[in-house]
Amino acid sequence: MTVAQRITEIRQARGWSMTEVANLTGVTTSAVSNWEAGNSIPRQESLEKIARIFGVTKAFLETGEGSGEAPQDVLGILSRAKSQLSLATGVAVDQIVLDLRISA
Repeated sequence: MTVAQRITEIRQARGWSMTEVANLTGVTTSAVSNWEAGNSIPRQESLEKIARIFGVTKAFLETGEGSGEAPQDVLGILSRAKSQLSLATGVAVDQIVLDLRISA
């Protein structure tokens, strides 16, 4: 399986459109379309963003190796939460600020 196929498969499994992935990664919809068609490969910065919003490792996108699940660190969880809030509300991800308070 190629990078293009993994991106397509994960995006579709999440029920996201190419436009939604484009908005979350800061690229155009045509860039996402080109990635999925195998016409181009995402730059490293975009690949890292894709991995973060999909909740998988960058290595999994590149090689298909591993479980595909990213470690559940706090920053990764918050990043995915921002991505999902952006999709649900239509607000740009960079306009969403999360305030985390933990009480014991």
